[in-house]
Amino acid sequence: MTDTIRLFVGTDVYQRAAGAERQLENSVKRNTPSEVDITFMRQGSPGWDWGGQAHAWCTPFSMFRWFIPEACEYEGRAIYMDADMAVLRDLNELWNHDLKGRAGAFAGRNSNKADVILWDCAAVKDCDPSWSRTPDDKSPIGDYCGRHSLARKAGAKALYKSNLPEYWDHRDILVKEGPERTGILHWTKLRTQPYKPYPHAYPYDIPHACPEAAAVFWDYLGMSEAEWAVHPDRIPVEAAVA
Repeated sequence: MTDTIRLFVGTDVYQRAAGAERQLENSVKRNTPSEVDITFMRQGSPGWDWGGQAHAWCTPFSMFRWFIPEACEYEGRAIYMDADMAVLRDLNELWNHDLKGRAGAFAGRNSNKADVILWDCAAVKDCDPSWSRTPDDKSPIGDYCGRHSLARKAGAKALYKSNLPEYWDHRDILVKEGPERTGILHWTKLRTQPYKPYPHAYPYDIPHACPEAAAVFWDYLGMSEAEWAVHPDRIPVEAAVA
């Protein structure tokens, strides 16, 4: 197994503008001593300029998680997570999880909506022949139109009943101590995400149900909301979507 942890993050321009990517990267570096290679899968970025919500996904990056093994050329392991998360434990614990011969394992509501995934990219290819081919079996890698449903079905089948410990996807709760202490904190409720990534869609007039969980974001960003608003590294939303 490679010494470098490969982490793929589903994100978009709004998450980037609001500081989510920066916060996530800081949380990884603070808690994981190993080298972590992070790929932010942002719709429109080189290599990820396809799909989108035109194909009836919840977000512009929802489908990307199913194509990570292909992006890794079906070699080694890879971790998937969303940008609205913070890593609070050493990622080596997740990276070295025993897959018991399975192609992957997930944390989340179900295998169709896997929030966090550990892939064995080599094992994935043998799960379902529809995974690694286009409908006409001639289109080059990158031409994913029409493959989204095939890939998700194959992926969900590969992950079915292969569960990671629940603490790798603590949804809007924070467990500070004990064996079940939070590994990945996930701010799932869009209207209460503390960093307010979608001001064009939500008024953010509802406080987060767990103030301690909300405070984690600003801790790992390394500044308060007011400081981030005027920070020179902050990307205005207008510029992010231009």
